[in-house]
Amino acid sequence: MKKLSFRNKLFIINCPLSIINCPLSILRRMALFIVHYSLFIENCPLSIKKLSALFAALLLCGALSAQATLTFTWTVTTETLDKSFEAASSAVAPTVFWGDGQSTATGTNQKTHSYASPGAYTVTVTTASGGISYLNIADCAVTALNVSSNTQLTNLSCENNQLTTLNVSNNTQLTYLYCHNNQLTALNVSNMPQLTSLLCNNNRLTTLNVSSNTQLTRLDCDNNRLTTLNVSSNTQLTTLYCDNNQLTALNVSNMPQLTHLTCNNNQLTALNVSSNTQLTDLYCNNNQLTTLNVSSNTQLTDLYCNNNQLTALNVSSNTQLTYLSCSNNRLTTLNVSSNTQLRYLDCCNNQLTTLNVSSYPQLTTLHCYNNQLTALDVSNMPQLTHLNCYNNRLTALDVSNMPQLTLLQCFSNQLTTLNVSSHSQLTWLSCYNNQLTTLDVSNMPQL
Repeated sequence: MKKLSFRNKLFIINCPLSIINCPLSILRRMALFIVHYSLFIENCPLSIKKLSALFAALLLCGALSAQATLTFTWTVTTETLDKSFEAASSAVAPTVFWGDGQSTATGTNQKTHSYASPGAYTVTVTTASGGISYLNIADCAVTALNVSSNTQLTNLSCENNQLTTLNVSNNTQLTYLYCHNNQLTALNVSNMPQLTSLLCNNNRLTTLNVSSNTQLTRLDCDNNRLTTLNVSSNTQLTTLYCDNNQLTALNVSNMPQLTHLTCNNNQLTALNVSSNTQLTDLYCNNNQLTTLNVSSNTQLTDLYCNNNQLTALNVSSNTQLTYLSCSNNRLTTLNVSSNTQLRYLDCCNNQLTTLNVSSYPQLTTLHCYNNQLTALDVSNMPQLTHLNCYNNRLTALDVSNMPQLTLLQCFSNQLTTLNVSSHSQLTWLSCYNNQLTTLDVSNMPQL
């Protein structure tokens, strides 16, 4: 057999090949040419159809050591016959075999295909050694994924699918892994030292080991079934979401750069955030906390500590607070005189007898119901839109300086008068179980 190769073209003349005795090394070289170059064959006993089928089979079976392959299976419905995903490689453009006998090779990241009929199709993507560097199959109804030969993969987005397993043990170059909203029961990320963002929330994980992922800056593992979470090695974390698990302890003392912490709906009895001086958002609702010290967290803007067992809360150092929610605790006092930037305050369902909110011009929402308040000065709240102060012991309530008020619930108090005549924006008013003798609502067209 004579072979001449030049200018990206292969010429084969008088080829004696047969499927039975053709050496594998020759088939490999020919398969590579048929994928990447123009192929011209003359006087070959094998038909072009047979050669093409043979080469395609070799590619799909992984006979080419110089190539990497990834596969995934997705579900196509009558409503989703047009399917797409994103993939990129630093080498040659990937070739996509769509599982229906069709294939495409394109340099663009967006891969699109139209199927003739619904069903489950296994998509195969082949590229040069090392494989895909970026893969996005989010929201694609994917049920299985194999990326084991794609050792150059740095970004993997496979969220919002139906995956029950995910093996990324060979993908040691990963920096971003988004696999949230699946059905994963296990996830091994121990071999990814460069991982910076891991989103594995909304799965069924019972354990998660991130001790070797020391470069992590963001970890979302909320809405799983974790009973423990060791993040002591993750000193670079800035964002941690671990809510809706079964955690009984959480140590965040070794994260000086942490700015966002959400640990709602666990079983925490203690939480030490004294070393997290950069913290701006803290959500620790629905735990079993009896104390919470935020005096070192002077950058806090959002503090939500509802539904705990707090008997005291000192927010005098948190002058940047704009949202404070401490409802359903056991607070007997709450001093917010230093928190003049507040826009939202919820301190309902406590045991407060006093609440000084006389100078909060930016406050838009105030919930202080189910306490033991005998007085409430809201005269200087021109931006207030929602006021819930029911089930207290109020004898007077001046709401005359609230032109933006749309909701007022002041029932079950001891009010004898209530002037709402200027509140034309009101859409909801509840003032029953008081001692009112008159009530003028004539100027409330939206009520």
